[in-house]
Amino acid sequence: MRIDPELSLSKLPSCPICGHAPSAPYCTRPSLFRKAVFITYERWPRCTVVYRNPRPSDDARLKAYQEKTVEESHPEAAWDERSRRHYRFVLERMIRLGLPGSPPRILDFGCGAGAFLSVAKSMELDVEGLEVSRELAARTARRVGVRVFDQPLPHPRFPERPVSAVFSSMVFEHLTDPLGTLRVLTRTLLPDGLVVVEVPNALDIRERLRRGSTLDDSHLFYLSRFSIGRLFREAGIRLLRVEEGLRLHRLSARLGVELPFALASALERFARAAGICTSLTAYGRRIGPEFYGRMRTAHP
Repeated sequence: MRIDPELSLSKLPSCPICGHAPSAPYCTRPSLFRKAVFITYERWPRCTVVYRNPRPSDDARLKAYQEKTVEESHPEAAWDERSRRHYRFVLERMIRLGLPGSPPRILDFGCGAGAFLSVAKSMELDVEGLEVSRELAARTARRVGVRVFDQPLPHPRFPERPVSAVFSSMVFEHLTDPLGTLRVLTRTLLPDGLVVVEVPNALDIRERLRRGSTLDDSHLFYLSRFSIGRLFREAGIRLLRVEEGLRLHRLSARLGVELPFALASALERFARAAGICTSLTAYGRRIGPEFYGRMRTAHP
């Protein structure tokens, strides 16, 4: 029987990233999917995290995603040319930042329909995915021809050996415990391994113009460049760069033009400087295990 996560809500007393309380009201907006239901969001002023509160419980949330069907996941959405161009851009950035290991191995956490896996494989990179929707994981593994693990982490059988990088696109905003999840993922990395996390941006220009305009019922978290930096530090990751300007390398697909990497990067920086921020991509590198051990003791 399918569990409805909306039937089991719990109130969060403090920020799950910085640990501070109290929060401040952010906005209340009507549900996108349920009539006469309103969703409340709060903001922790200290780390700028915007968070749905109350939220669905951990168990109900996980169960709902595990039972999600392929049709409910909209698997073709990320296979469009705009998304594939963006994935090539991100992979090029990761390569330029440096991937440890020979050959480097990349884990796509929450790989969905596998578009990122497909692009990485076409670039002759060693990749595997994790997707808790069992039906979608099986389909993606067949379609892309790579291993896709379908169980949540931590898990004793996955990964079999450390990875060079973890990539995750539009997943962390759905998690009930993004910090705990990122700490687990950090432990899967080789020394100096990379972490790349993409999330909706709390400082999206549309959100700044009209508060609540970009919020979605299924999203529990909205991070900014400030709060994702805090998230990385708490997980033992050194933030290397944040890209949040308008992604013109995606838009150029409509014109049939492939922007060179250097030009696409420069245009992103220009858009960000002009205040035209959209989605958020953060790149970080794992801090040494000795630091991580101290951090884990300080933040049990």
